Amino acid sequence: MLKHLRWIPIAAAILCAIPAAPAAAAPSGGPILRIGKFDLARGDKLDVVELRNGDQFHGTLLCASYRIHTDYGTFDFPAEKVVAILSLARSGNRQLLVSADAQALSGRIEPASIAMEIAPVTPASGGPAAPAQKIEIPLADIVRLGYRSRAGERDPAIRRPDIVLRGGDVLDIVPPAGTIEMTSRYGTLTIPAQHILSIDCDAANPLPQVLLDDGSRLGVLLDSQQLAIQLAALSAVPTTQPHADALHFTPGTILRMTFRVADPPAPTAALKLANDDLLAGDWAQNIKLRTEMGTLSFEPAQIGRITRSADRPSAPIHLTLTNGVVYSGDLEDPVLSFRLATGAALSLPADVVRTFTRAAATSGPSTTPASHATH
Repeated sequence: MLKHLRWIPIAAAILCAIPAAPAAAAPSGGPILRIGKFDLARGDKLDVVELRNGDQFHGTLLCASYRIHTDYGTFDFPAEKVVAILSLARSGNRQLLVSADAQALSGRIEPASIAMEIAPVTPASGGPAAPAQKIEIPLADIVRLGYRSRAGERDPAIRRPDIVLRGGDVLDIVPPAGTIEMTSRYGTLTIPAQHILSIDCDAANPLPQVLLDDGSRLGVLLDSQQLAIQLAALSAVPTTQPHADALHFTPGTILRMTFRVADPPAPTAALKLANDDLLAGDWAQNIKLRTEMGTLSFEPAQIGRITRSADRPSAPIHLTLTNGVVYSGDLEDPVLSFRLATGAALSLPADVVRTFTRAAATSGPSTTPASHATH
């Protein structure tokens, strides 16, 4: 079971910027299954095989089982547990196998050739159908193959705790317990794993983004070279698995980890920073505002909104109390204390503050004379 995750900056920042490969065009005929970034062909009433030259065969696949050698172990799948196979390399030496429980594994697949019985074709004249033919198709010549739709298959669109790798793998995981240590721009955070919904690393963000169940979203850095992940049930028999309790993935191979399937609530109070990090919680100190009339101090519960007049660190601050009175000036303290709703404390440079909003503000008296306010 995973107890701690640590993050390293360079590998995460560089590899998170690698764009995902575009999904291949879907072949004509039959339904389309999409898993991750890939479109996989499915047969309607027959199995289907598409070759690199564009030819398609429809009939019945005769393989009894498949073996796939992945970077994290070797697994045997009975054919009835396989939904589709997709080639990931022009050389044909790496494929993606999709199972009936909507998991996907990338690696080298055996056997080297696929046996298929071609469906007989009835002549247009109405005569007897030609007898069925059996063929052997080299796996290296196959772009993709798909089994006909079968009962009991899981919909890939159904969300669940999983890990998605850059190679296309999608694996169900056991949500981690204990605490997870993450290094943010504002220091090291120790977050109970139960509060983490997901960790995403895609081309849109230079750093992995952690999403918490209080609505917070912030960039983090990976500190270790490997992450230990415990897999949930897999419809395969592992023949050589390096770790019985957990699998180890290097940070740069991970695209997304989902620990809990839930939509975070809209935070009652949230702080947005210059780098677009969003922190749900509240100030852990009084906020001091340096104005033309002197320095004023406000308790967190008095503050309804904070904004900067422009998107630059030196821009003046506009502070709105819960009773609607507005003050303008500069933040007195260079570093501010903020506490997430999950309990983690952060020390933030004052110049990264952009907006703070308290959604459920209630009116209350101000400790500062209204004559000091700027309306």
